[in-house]
Amino acid sequence: MEYETYYLNLLEKMISIPSVSGDEKKIAEFLADFLQQDLGMETELTRVKDNQYNFVARKTGNTVSGRKLLLGGHIDTVAPSEKWSTNPFSLTIKGNSAYGLGSCDMKGGLAAQITVLKRIIEDGMNFDGEIELVGVCDEERFSLGANDYAESCRTSGRKADFGIFAEPHFDNIVVGAAGKILLKIEVTGRTGHAANPGDGINAVDCLAAFITEVNRKYTPLFEAGECSSHCFLRLETEYSGYSLNIPEKASALLNKHLFVQESEEAFLDDLRIIYNEKVGIGTLRITRELPHYPSYVLDTNNSDYQLLCGITETTCGARVEERIGKGVTDGNVIYPELHIPIVMFGPKGVNLHQPDEYLCLDTVYTYMDILYDFISSFFNVSKA
Repeated sequence: MEYETYYLNLLEKMISIPSVSGDEKKIAEFLADFLQQDLGMETELTRVKDNQYNFVARKTGNTVSGRKLLLGGHIDTVAPSEKWSTNPFSLTIKGNSAYGLGSCDMKGGLAAQITVLKRIIEDGMNFDGEIELVGVCDEERFSLGANDYAESCRTSGRKADFGIFAEPHFDNIVVGAAGKILLKIEVTGRTGHAANPGDGINAVDCLAAFITEVNRKYTPLFEAGECSSHCFLRLETEYSGYSLNIPEKASALLNKHLFVQESEEAFLDDLRIIYNEKVGIGTLRITRELPHYPSYVLDTNNSDYQLLCGITETTCGARVEERIGKGVTDGNVIYPELHIPIVMFGPKGVNLHQPDEYLCLDTVYTYMDILYDFISSFFNVSKA
């Protein structure tokens, strides 16, 4: 079979189906049906929220017992801008470049993994265990799909031994990433008449003092490279019109990026200490909001990871760089929640989240060779 043609035909169809984050139902339905009809895989379609869907497809080997490999990634894209020079919903090939919305982030990687599965099935590869391909929604926003998948794995009690999500990292393999937390900060004071402010506790004043102290401590640390960034995004009160009542409640949203070496719990504890020591009146409540991405880094001594690196080096002729990602991905959900060693590794893409994003086709075909050999070795399939 001509797998390059198969790949391009599949990618063309995937790009033609709009799947902007928040509206992934059609692409999930298409892929679930395609994997069932064309590859004979067992598929599930899950509604996560509104018009947002995940799909899961499974290929079982000789027996269910054995190792389990997780493949896949996200099926949503960012919204297209008016600055595209080609139709974002049509695959356009120019030399070695494949243009289209989601071509590199990350429909191209998913199509490559599906093509490898097609080859495995047609080759009659005999293995014990299971390959699971998952397509999750909402990665470009809140990772609702990845969180839903993690919950389903906890419920079933069966999880993969290793995972590869086909994010567009080819010259490097992402083995960890910085985290990001969104916190709702709520301060409760005590109401009173504004003519006698000392009789109450002004929640706005308390929150303003708290924000000032957090900035005073963490902005210099960020500028010195000792911690990642933070930003207060919104400030609100229960104000409903002019009144002489002292505001009793005020809230803010705080976004905090986390280096791998930063502790989320230590940061939360420090916020409470700052409030108690620098403000000292009223009460503080901190709640985690979505999106919530803990930082993570996997153990690079993991035998499956080393196997992947070895095959990649043999195929490409050079050791691929290990990288800790600065941006978050669904790996920030899968690894911390399920403890599945997972890497971000896929064909090379250019102009992510920008007009005229494209995929480098030569890396696609090399990637498929690497993945095929990895799957064979992962399941210890002897070569004829």
